[in-house]
Amino acid sequence: MNKLFGYAWFTTVMPELVVWMIYLKSQGWTTAQVAILEGTFTLCSALFELPSGMIADKIGRKLSLQIGELLCVVYLISYFFPQNRVIIFGGFIIFALGLSLISGSDVALLYDKVGDKQKYLKYLGYFNGIQILGTAFGNSIGGWLSQISWSFLFVTAIVIRVIAVLLVSSVDEDNIVVEDDGPFKVVSVLRFVRESKKFRRLLVCIAFSESAITLSYQYGPLLFSKEGLHTGYVSVVFGLISLLGAAAAVLAERASNKLGKKLLILLFSVSILSFVLIYTAHSQVLLIVILFMIPNIIYELWSPILESELQMISRESIRASAFSLINLVTSLILTLGSYVVGITSEDYSILQIVSVGCSLLIVVSFVSYLFLMREYAKE
Repeated sequence: MNKLFGYAWFTTVMPELVVWMIYLKSQGWTTAQVAILEGTFTLCSALFELPSGMIADKIGRKLSLQIGELLCVVYLISYFFPQNRVIIFGGFIIFALGLSLISGSDVALLYDKVGDKQKYLKYLGYFNGIQILGTAFGNSIGGWLSQISWSFLFVTAIVIRVIAVLLVSSVDEDNIVVEDDGPFKVVSVLRFVRESKKFRRLLVCIAFSESAITLSYQYGPLLFSKEGLHTGYVSVVFGLISLLGAAAAVLAERASNKLGKKLLILLFSVSILSFVLIYTAHSQVLLIVILFMIPNIIYELWSPILESELQMISRESIRASAFSLINLVTSLILTLGSYVVGITSEDYSILQIVSVGCSLLIVVSFVSYLFLMREYAKE
C-alpha cells in the first residue's frame, strides 16, 4: 500500500499544469488557439475514456498505469517544440490517451488492494490527500521553475514521470478473478447503466461537478494573469488550493460520518454562491482569489464521498469501465466548455465565462444529487 501511496504522489506532481497556457501564450499562441488545443485534448479524452477503461479491466490496472505514465512522458517532450502546432497537438492527444489509461485504473487498483471494503473511503481519502499534496507541490514549484527556464521545468516534469513509472511497476497487483464479458463488454456496461438509476444519478452528479472544478482550474491561471497576478504567485495560489484540498480529502470520511447527506448539500450551495460572486469581483484580485479557492478546496470533500458510492454500486468486472464512462461524459462536457471559451473569448472576459459556466455546471450536479438522495430515501 505504501508503494501505491508513493505512486499517488509522483503521478500528480505536474509542475507544468498551471503554467502551460502561459508558456504557449509566450510562444505566440492566442487565447482562441489555446482554447482549441484544450478542446482537442478533452475531445480526445472523451474518445479514449471508455475504451481505456475496458482495456484496464482486461489487461490489469497496473499495466494500464505503466503505459499511461510512459505516454505522459512523450507528451512532455512535445513542449520542446512550441512553434510546431502539429507536434503540440499530437502531444496533447497522446497525453489524453495516457491520462485515460491512468484515470479509474489508479482508484480501481486501490480498491482491489483494500481488504476491508468498508474502510475504502478512509484509504481513498488518504490516497486523494497524497495526490493533492503532490499537485500542490507541482503547482508551487511550476511557476518558479519556469523563471529559471522553461526547458528546466519540462525536464524536471519528465524525471518525475519516470519515477512514477518505476514506483507503479513495484506495486504488487492482486490476482482479481472477474467475470469476462469478452467482446460484449460495451453491452455489459450499457446494461448496467440502464438498470442502475443510482449510477445514472451519480454519473451526472460527478461528471458535471468535476467539469465545473476542472474548467475553473484550467482557466484559472489565465484568469489570474489577466487580472495582473504574477506567474509565481499564480503557482502559490494553486499550491495553497492543493494543500488545503489535501486536508479536506483526509477529513472526508469524518465529515461524512458526522453530517451525512446534508454535507454535500452544504458544499454544493457554497460552491454555487462562490462562482456566482466571482462575476461581480472584476479587478478585485484578492476577492477573486478567495472566491476561486473556496469551491476548488471543498470539492475535495465531496469528490471522495461520491467516488466511494460509485465503487460500492459498481460490479467488479466493469469497475474501471464505470469510472471511464463518467470520465467520458466529463470530457465531453469539458470539450464543449473549451470551445465555448474559444468562441466567446472575444466578447466576454475569461472571468465572466468561468463564473457563469461553472455556476451552471454545479447547479446541474446539485439537482442530480437531490434526485440521488430521493432514490436512497425510497429504500
